[in-house]
Amino acid sequence: MKNLLVSLFVLLVLSIINPLHAQWAVADAPNLAQNVKNFAELKKQVDLLNEQKSKLDEGLDMMRTVNQTISNSVTVKNIMERQIKLSDMCMEIFSKHKLSSTTAQTLTTSIAEIMANNSRMIALSRTILSSSVKMNDAERLAVLNDIEKKMKEDEQTVYKLSSLLSSYESIKSMLK
Repeated sequence: MKNLLVSLFVLLVLSIINPLHAQWAVADAPNLAQNVKNFAELKKQVDLLNEQKSKLDEGLDMMRTVNQTISNSVTVKNIMERQIKLSDMCMEIFSKHKLSSTTAQTLTTSIAEIMANNSRMIALSRTILSSSVKMNDAERLAVLNDIEKKMKEDEQTVYKLSSLLSSYESIKSMLK
């Protein structure tokens, strides 16, 4: 009983000397709403990338059925590889970098434009590689060369975005 009284006394003295404080939980509703919106946009991007992958797989199957000269063309293989690489790079940007909500929103818009262009290039590649299109080999290769050029431009844009984000994160970490 004496120990209980002593411990209660010590607890009472400590609470008087150093009062206890509690903190209310804080929720940032606008930031949470923006994060949910960004998540929905990112989910759309991932769905688009998955759709593009399946189209690329179909394109590869079509490529196998077209004239050997075209289907074995280095240009066609480069286009397919670039399209896959471009999709992977876009996914890597979102997964690798820790983005604020405003940066993610801006970046999502830019990546969406690139991915939409990539989708158009995939569709055009599939059309060109289709045996139903009445084109000779020279015409097919000319269009495929244009597609490859556009893919290179998009690839450079994604490299620049990734580089800018990496530089930004490096500077941000140095300032902390």
